[in-house]
This record gives sequence, C-alpha cells and structure tokens, in this order.
Amino acid sequence: MKGFFEASQDEVARLILIRHGRTVSNQEGRILGTTDDPLDAHGLQQAQALAERMTEYGVDTLYASPLSRARQTAAAIGERVGVAVQIDPDLIEYDFGELSDFTIQALKEQKPALFDEINAWITMGPTPTMTRPVLQDAESMAQLAARALRFGEKVVARHQGNVVAAVAHAGIIRAMLTLWAGGSLENRFPFRSDNASITVVDFYNGVPCIRLFNDITHLKTKLGFGRPVVL
Repeated sequence: MKGFFEASQDEVARLILIRHGRTVSNQEGRILGTTDDPLDAHGLQQAQALAERMTEYGVDTLYASPLSRARQTAAAIGERVGVAVQIDPDLIEYDFGELSDFTIQALKEQKPALFDEINAWITMGPTPTMTRPVLQDAESMAQLAARALRFGEKVVARHQGNVVAAVAHAGIIRAMLTLWAGGSLENRFPFRSDNASITVVDFYNGVPCIRLFNDITHLKTKLGFGRPVVL
C-alpha cells in the first residue's frame, strides 16, 4: 500500500481498453455493428500509433475482439510489444440488428419512423422521458451487460498485478464504462470512445477505478465535439 489514494501494481489488475482504428464504414458514418470491416489505410496508421503508445505500459496480456478491424489493430500492438494476441468473443461489437450498416441519412430516408424514435430518444434532454428504443434483431441490453461484466471479471480473476490490453469496439467499451460507473444500459451511455483511443481502468480488490479516458493524444489530432449516440 503506497498511500490511501494510491495502490502498488501487485494490488491492481490494470485493463487498457482500446478501440480499433478507423474503417471505411467509420469514415462514412455507418452504424457498423458486427459487420466485419477491415481497417482502412488511415486506420492502419492509427494502429501503428497505438502500438508505439502501448510500449509505455508494459503490456503482459493482449486480447482482441474476433472482428478483423480489432484483430488488425491488436496485431500491430502485439508485434510492437512482443505479446501474442488472444481472441475473446466477449469483446465483439454490439449487434445493432436492423440499424446495422445504415448511415443516419439512409436511416432517415428508408426507415423514417425508426429514425424519429431514435432521434427523439437521443435528444430528449437530461431528464429521461422515453425508454430505450427496441431494435429488431439486435442484441439485448441484458446480453450486452452480461458479456461486458464477464470480461471484467475475467481480467480480475486472471490478471492480478498485470497489465492487460483489450482491443474492442465503441459499443462494448461504452457499455463496460457505463456499468462500472454504476449506470444502467437502459439509459443513454455517458461515455464516448473514438477510433484508436485508449481508456485505462485499474481494478483494486475487483473494484474498477477509471484512470484515463478516451485518450487520443498519440494520434496528434484535435478532439471533436460530442453528442449522445444510439449506444
């Protein structure tokens, strides 16, 4: 114990959540979900920047979602830090069901009623007046919560005193952070996760402590302005 507000490494399981680099669908503003898009040229550059950044952390274990954009990002990191990539299905992106592969403009044109419902929910103001829209063929919030919590539990159980990097997706990362912060997935998520961002969570006695959030300083780019999103 180094102090009341600080722990030593052997008391903590550190998790570095990493969102994959950019894909063509990300650039086009598509709701990607579980569609297996690879990184685009810019995303590959972002993966290299992430790989260099990860040399600062002394990564012991490296996990990745089974989707190619996450595996490619993890491969760049693994090669740089000398750690093999382990695939974990709990890290896969949220399945948006009927929203998958739509841009917002296409959704507005092709499914105007659904667009209006989602837009009203996103923009309803700080006091909830609507429930989360139900998306046909989408993963349930209960299923998303179960695997988000399960992955955190695996980190705590297996990696005490170690540094774990996990390359995943915006939806599952935001779900994890919302749950660990005591929120409900039935509400809008108060967290964002940019492409190639890193978020650091230290688990002390299994209790999550968010130490760094959505860091993109390694990309040498400006932080845009945010708004609530579907998930």
